[in-house]
Amino acid sequence: MFKRTAAGVTLIVAVLVGGYNFFPVNNKAEAKRPEQIAFEEQNKFEAEVTPILNQAVIDVYSKKTDYGETVLDEDKYKAEMSVYFDEGKLVLLIDKKTMNTDIIEQKLKVALGDKVQIKKAKYNPKQMNDLAFDLLDYANRIGADINGAGYSEINEKIIVDGNLSPEQVKALEDKYGADLLDINSTKAKFGPK
Repeated sequence: MFKRTAAGVTLIVAVLVGGYNFFPVNNKAEAKRPEQIAFEEQNKFEAEVTPILNQAVIDVYSKKTDYGETVLDEDKYKAEMSVYFDEGKLVLLIDKKTMNTDIIEQKLKVALGDKVQIKKAKYNPKQMNDLAFDLLDYANRIGADINGAGYSEINEKIIVDGNLSPEQVKALEDKYGADLLDINSTKAKFGPK
């Protein structure tokens, strides 16, 4: 009788607490998901690379103002290149090679080695950024409900998010070119709400 009762109690206890972890997790040694590890590694990489990138850009694209101040010539920088981070790499998106882009490339390759990737831009990054602002203005004039639009260096397209009708999507594609746009539209895909 005792054996059956002990076995029954043991079985009940095992079923009741089967999902409970008897070993408390140490907060510092908590298991991390692969996405979290990749995110933390990317943040660490960006924190390491950003000061080096900033210094190279300042060294090459600084100019003196009429008042003797040294400032960054952002227009010249943006007209020649753009940068982004992609899976442990610093990608230089260069529209056309200039003496400035060559110097930046050399400085970064010396400092970062194979962590730098050079990519020829399909379109001028500054012009694409300007086009995104123009698109927002045009979308407003045609009554499109745009949540946002901006140039993505990674896929070299203008990303447009909004609640657009198929006619509005067509109007944007006709004006700016479907090959330049990546439109994410609720109405166009799923119909009116």
